[in-house]
Amino acid sequence: MITEQEKAEQNYDSSPFEKTEQYIDNTVQQSRYDRFALCRSHITQLGLMMFENRQNIDLLNTTKHNCDQLLRELKNLDSLNCRETHKIAVIYVGYGQEDKPSIFSNTHGSPPYEEFLTHLGWQVELSKHTGFRGGLHQLPNTYSIYYANELVEIMFHVATMIDGSNDEDRLRKKTRHIGNDEVQIIWTEHYHEYDRSTIATAFGDVLIVIHPLPNGLYRIKIDKTSQTTNFGPLFDGAIVDKLILPELVRATAINASRARRTTLNNHCEFYEERHRIINSIIHKHKRETTYEEFLAQSFTPLAAKTLDETPKPNSQIERRDQSSNAVNSSNSNVQISSQRQRQTTRNFPFLTPNNNNTPTPITRR
Repeated sequence: MITEQEKAEQNYDSSPFEKTEQYIDNTVQQSRYDRFALCRSHITQLGLMMFENRQNIDLLNTTKHNCDQLLRELKNLDSLNCRETHKIAVIYVGYGQEDKPSIFSNTHGSPPYEEFLTHLGWQVELSKHTGFRGGLHQLPNTYSIYYANELVEIMFHVATMIDGSNDEDRLRKKTRHIGNDEVQIIWTEHYHEYDRSTIATAFGDVLIVIHPLPNGLYRIKIDKTSQTTNFGPLFDGAIVDKLILPELVRATAINASRARRTTLNNHCEFYEERHRIINSIIHKHKRETTYEEFLAQSFTPLAAKTLDETPKPNSQIERRDQSSNAVNSSNSNVQISSQRQRQTTRNFPFLTPNNNNTPTPITRR
């Protein structure tokens, strides 16, 4: 939008003088559905055009020298997450599997485990997924489990869905992604309790272990480090029905990830980072203007020049021709000047010169 506005101003500067009024009339009468008019209408509805809210809004410096840097910083702002993001590991442990190679060799799980995944989130193809990916590569024919609402985005690193070109490559990818996750959901059908040392990583601060029971219920075990604060809604030793198991496990994993982040030094939430960058853009690219200049640039940005200025002659011959024809065309010039003055007053009342040298009072409704 800034580029389009700059191009429009350049067209105005290079337009012939006799077409100036017609050009500005067309600009003023643009459809209210163009992007510039919609943005202006939006800030008007928010009340930011009022004099009382003048300190809450400013114009940006969109000169050619500054525009490139401004666009780069705005693109960087758009690339930031606008929701809270989490990446959580999901591991399936089959019957009798007690080491990492055998666990990571699973490409699918039992029917109850697969049903649990379908309710934990929804399956997305990574090559077409435009949301948070959690570090997963956008390879064709690769899928994962993703969940999002208006506040959070979660990408689950599902061990049974991470693929590779061969067994060694598959093991390396699973170790890299799952080993860096601070929260891990373990679905174990082994007859022993799951031990943390089975998949030893530098992270994995919180383990949510799910044990299927013979009666169709599920027992939950919470294993967390001493630095992690308490979280819920699930707790160690809880017995859960399968109908509410996926939602409770997902909510517990989110709260566990939040609890772990609070213990990190210099941790910054996504909205704090966006607020910092927005303030930096305002501080570096704000253009100081008066209230009248702000309104003029917001409603008629192309009317920065006075409409009744005459073009300067380019040579002495033009000066002589102009002086010789000045007497003959004086009457017509007076009529044209008066018409332009009335046209200027009608379209741009704030550009009307004040001959009394007294300030024009600002009235508010």
